[in-house]
Amino acid sequence: MNQNLQKYLDEAPDGVIYFSMGSNLKSTELPESKKNAFLGAFSKLKQHVLWKWESDTLPGQPSNVKLGKWLPQTDILGECCCTGKTVGISCMRGGTYWRQ
Repeated sequence: MNQNLQKYLDEAPDGVIYFSMGSNLKSTELPESKKNAFLGAFSKLKQHVLWKWESDTLPGQPSNVKLGKWLPQTDILGECCCTGKTVGISCMRGGTYWRQ
């Protein structure tokens, strides 16, 4: 795991939420209303959020959200389990109707 990501995990006193839409659906292709709903919800959390996001920028990105085009899911989960930190994971498979 790279040092920046390790530091982000280490500096998360309330735990980390890992959010990924999987490999079939790109978060960057979410309808604006759904993207804004996630941003609003994440901004209210005390946890740090790691979001698998396929672009370098996310307008309106809350300060507790870190983006990654690729994130080492196994390392993140393993790190949190071994150190006693709390991690939540949300992996969704978006079907045809998700984009509507």
